[in-house]
Amino acid sequence: MRVVITGAEGRLGRVLRTIWSKSGTLGFEPIWSSRQRDMVWDIGSGHVPDIPKGAIILHLAGVLRGDPAALSANSGLALTVCAAAAVAGAGHVFLASSAAIYGPGVNDHVEVQAPAPQTDYGRAKRDMEREALCWAHRSGPDAPGITCLRIGNVLGYDTLFGGAKAGQGVILDPVPGQPDGPIRSYIGPAALAQVLARLAVHAAAGVAMPLILNIAAPAPVGMADLLRAARIPFQFGKPNARVIPKVSLSTRRLATLVPLEHADAAAMVADWRNLTAGAA
Repeated sequence: MRVVITGAEGRLGRVLRTIWSKSGTLGFEPIWSSRQRDMVWDIGSGHVPDIPKGAIILHLAGVLRGDPAALSANSGLALTVCAAAAVAGAGHVFLASSAAIYGPGVNDHVEVQAPAPQTDYGRAKRDMEREALCWAHRSGPDAPGITCLRIGNVLGYDTLFGGAKAGQGVILDPVPGQPDGPIRSYIGPAALAQVLARLAVHAAAGVAMPLILNIAAPAPVGMADLLRAARIPFQFGKPNARVIPKVSLSTRRLATLVPLEHADAAAMVADWRNLTAGAA
């Protein structure tokens, strides 16, 4: 069994490579793909490398920043990957989407609810999902399956810890009534790698995959709680009317496919530190 990972030189691609390279029980052979090395695939160029028949594709490549026009390229990249997967006879395609497609909410966001993105990036991912799922509907039963992975914040690889530069503290948006600041669904890097590996193995074995799947730890956490656990200095800034108080993903659907362990702030920080210590 083989798994092709696009965007292998991106943030999440490098995380997966580091973690999976140390695992002797993956159950598959990763094939790393980027524009410059390994299986070279510049997805927008029109050239498609040889994708092994039956392979599972994990599409991580995409545009993270820029104006709406730049971010709209995410749809084209996903459609190109889906078309290439169909020609190659791939088994399944997982498309990296984002929790950013959800808007504010008090309750856990479930996969069946209508997206309400608040940012250009979230809107671009919503459009990518819609176009990919329309492609899957038009392509019929012989096309590879498609699953859009709405990934929550990956600890250490979002903007929260990135704000602690050269000894500078993090400025956190305050939220009235929430002493731990904004609440978000997070997942540790090793936990993410384990979830994605299990999903790939299931897909290759013919297990039915949903069209949309939230990816996160079972319980959301406060950003201030994470900073305290990591011993990163922070302070609350001025009130920000645009801050979203809570984004919490339901993981009930995910839990029917892979076992999920409860992870509090300390456990997720330990997950992140184990990875960074190993990379040092």
